[in-house]
Amino acid sequence: MVRFLLCLFILGGCASQSRKDQDSLRRYFIQKDFNKAEQFLESSSLKKEENKLLYLMDKGTLAYYQEDYYKAAKIFDEANDLVDKLYTKSVRELIASSIINDNTKTFYGAIFERSMLFYYQALSFYQLAQKGSYEVEVKKDGATITQTKKLSSQEIKRNLDRVRSSLIAWNGFYDEMKQLRSAKTFLKDDYASRFYAASLHEALGTKQDLEIAFNLYKEVYDNFKLYAPTYKIFNDKFKEYNGELRDYFDKKIKKKDVKSLVLTELYNETENYLKFKVLDLAKQARPSQYKRIGRKLQPKGYKYQEANVYFHIEAKTINPTKGKDYVLNLRTAIDAIEDPNKKALINGIGVPILSAFAFGTLGLGYVSHHGNVSVYHRHGAGEALVKEIGIEFELPDAEPNSDKIYRELIIKKGEAIVAQVELTPINSLSDVAFVNAQERVANSFNKRAARVGVKYALAILAAYTTYKQMEEKNGLLAGPIAAGQYLLSQKAIKESEKADVRHWTTLPNLFLSARLKLDPGNYKVYLKTEKTEKLLKELIVEGRDKEIFTHRIF
Repeated sequence: MVRFLLCLFILGGCASQSRKDQDSLRRYFIQKDFNKAEQFLESSSLKKEENKLLYLMDKGTLAYYQEDYYKAAKIFDEANDLVDKLYTKSVRELIASSIINDNTKTFYGAIFERSMLFYYQALSFYQLAQKGSYEVEVKKDGATITQTKKLSSQEIKRNLDRVRSSLIAWNGFYDEMKQLRSAKTFLKDDYASRFYAASLHEALGTKQDLEIAFNLYKEVYDNFKLYAPTYKIFNDKFKEYNGELRDYFDKKIKKKDVKSLVLTELYNETENYLKFKVLDLAKQARPSQYKRIGRKLQPKGYKYQEANVYFHIEAKTINPTKGKDYVLNLRTAIDAIEDPNKKALINGIGVPILSAFAFGTLGLGYVSHHGNVSVYHRHGAGEALVKEIGIEFELPDAEPNSDKIYRELIIKKGEAIVAQVELTPINSLSDVAFVNAQERVANSFNKRAARVGVKYALAILAAYTTYKQMEEKNGLLAGPIAAGQYLLSQKAIKESEKADVRHWTTLPNLFLSARLKLDPGNYKVYLKTEKTEKLLKELIVEGRDKEIFTHRIF
């Protein structure tokens, strides 16, 4: 028993440390202290073998936001290779984790996190080709110096080909997700990922790329109408809609019953912008169908614009995944015990007697719910026969978007304003993380509750057995010793049963998009806020290619 409790404490300690390390990394990252964040990451628990994918995700984004696209591309390559290896591993680890806890598992990443790997991998290759050079460290005269290596035209072409390879692999990833019937999630058909894949094909600009982009934008537009209302930024009744959509996919209700829609103004604007994108690509890839598609979509205020600058603006940081407490009752926990000997022992003692012991000697209580508030009650043994013991356990939770969205870009040449463009929100990864957490709870609640409940029921049984044994020897000490034993077990169970809240900490929250036609030249891009115009960075339009302007606003 002591050895088992010690094992649980160790596992719980690992989970607690990774939580602390994620919080610290997030803090350095938001402060844009990328060097310190990188140093911390290298010495943290996030570098452990079971967290290797998580480590590579954060390490890659740190390189990307320092504009070291060569390094970032290599890291994201390694991360995607690791994903392939993880999904061919034995399931023994998953079986073990169902017995002990979720934190013993290797970090696989959520579907949306694995999807974002492809995005940043493709974008790193694209940015490297656009930049045309990268920095390498070399030894010279016993010292380490940084040299700039210029890409040849052949190397630039090779990196653009790697963009396409990444996009093909990304598409294959979602095709594979769609075929996984066992995966109960509607995040396996993410319209936003398709949008950014389409925008990269559009920027590449070959006839074949434009054709692919056209088809992807059509798919995005169709899926947006079904999935976008699951997000807070697009639907004021997103929680209710999420539940209805899940019931529809589980074939509990019909599609017409998925109707909790109070769509925001942002939803209408984003839907209209997606119509723009479909029509833009129809004009370039399917000119013969352009007018017919326009009559069908009828976007408001549309004017064809052969854009050469695409703005991909990322804002803030994804809300952290945290643990949230849930409860079940003692009777449910006892019913979940499968061991016939322990079941017989409990039945011999009697559930009411164990309940009375838990209330009286151990001082436990039951839990009642009032809306979103859980109230913990403590009663004397006399009421134990009609009230249930509350057993607490933790599952992952994430808050939806809470960031204010600034949307106007001002483009200046010198001091003169040459253009103003409104950004359109494509999605919020905080909203996606919220949906993902809700799905994890729905898919694992019964299994997790049964596992935790059995542990608590057996801990109460063990404490009761100790109490009865001690009562014969020294009645005065029986209660305190039994209570102490249970409290030790309870602490070990709580530590070992912490929710798995590991997540890609450095992801952005909001993704916003815009398109614009600009003449060749040097520009400065500003974001207009309530009080000021915030300089983002310079934009150089050379006229030879299309430009993707990316920036992270913290």
